[in-house]
Amino acid sequence: MIVITGAAGNIGSKISAELLSRGQKIRCIARNVGKLDELVGKGTEIAVGSLEDTAFLTKAFSSADAVFAMIPPNYTAPDFRACQNSIGAAIAEAIGKSGVKYIINLSSQGAHLPGKTGPSKGLRDQEERLNKLKGVNIENTTETTFVEFAEIFVRMLTA
Repeated sequence: MIVITGAAGNIGSKISAELLSRGQKIRCIARNVGKLDELVGKGTEIAVGSLEDTAFLTKAFSSADAVFAMIPPNYTAPDFRACQNSIGAAIAEAIGKSGVKYIINLSSQGAHLPGKTGPSKGLRDQEERLNKLKGVNIENTTETTFVEFAEIFVRMLTA
């Protein structure tokens, strides 16, 4: 079982479709089940809830072989970075509690830099949080890298 966060978005929806086309069992996380209508009935498990809810995420990640983790941008959040960190902390804690061992984390170009990178700073924080987890194999990747190496990452999720 592979869990996809941000499954209704541009990247998550493509990963979900590709994994389904390869016969993989997936669980898609979204805030609204209506955004995943096209996946219902194709063998996809749907988990509806907030990415800021650690208990929800822990349950959604449980029994998973791998997770595609991302912090979807919330451009309407009053404090963009605080929102990123709230979601990121919940994801990291849920990974630790659920026992999932393989994570592909969607980060961003510039996340490797220590500052003055705008929204990428919150994704750097997430990389640092995830990299502290013990017994978890994590691949931090950027959107550019992900587009270039999508096939490789799909194979990693299904290995």
